Amino acid sequence: MSSIKRKCRNMTAANKFISNILRNFNEGDIVNDKFIMELVEYHPTKKIKLENVEWLMMKNRPPYFTTALYYKNKGEDEDDDISWKLCIRNLYGKFDNDKNKLDDITKAFRFETYFGFRPQFFLDNTTNRNGVNNAMCVKCGDYTSDIHIDHFGNPFKNILKSFLKDNNINIEDLGVYETDTNEIRLKCEDTATKWLKYHDSKATYRVLCRSCNIGCGAYGF
Repeated sequence: MSSIKRKCRNMTAANKFISNILRNFNEGDIVNDKFIMELVEYHPTKKIKLENVEWLMMKNRPPYFTTALYYKNKGEDEDDDISWKLCIRNLYGKFDNDKNKLDDITKAFRFETYFGFRPQFFLDNTTNRNGVNNAMCVKCGDYTSDIHIDHFGNPFKNILKSFLKDNNINIEDLGVYETDTNEIRLKCEDTATKWLKYHDSKATYRVLCRSCNIGCGAYGF
């Protein structure tokens, strides 16, 4: 059995354990921790064998230059990043390649919208009382601090579908990465920029409480 699984009974514990280890390394540091060295061999899509690896290192990953784990094979000129969280998913038998990839790409598109006018909409439609934001749900009329910003009229799913079609993009060809703060983002900065501009030109938001948002279902994401 893996030493990580012996130490961590589930994925949640493993994520916390590995995250705490990597926090001890700065950009440019060689990573020689035994648990990390074991974990990378469980990457589900990159065939990493430790005996072939020249080094593991923390490096800044473009386009957003967050610190990430990289590896370089002996005799090769190029290095590559490693999603240690995918390694953990695979180690615990929770990785489904096709479903995982499409889910992560969709999450990345959604997260990119948080850098558009969504934050300003939130500020414009909430009030802060004693450090807590409150807003009125437009569906039930109740005031709540559990605020949900929902697409209205033109669902997120439809906007994304139109964007991919208009730009002749096959969603399965896109790459994503996971930040140290669990954010999944698009690797291609140009695609992310185009998407944000397109989304903000099409989206209309509304404020809902949790129960009304759940009641509306997840049809349009």
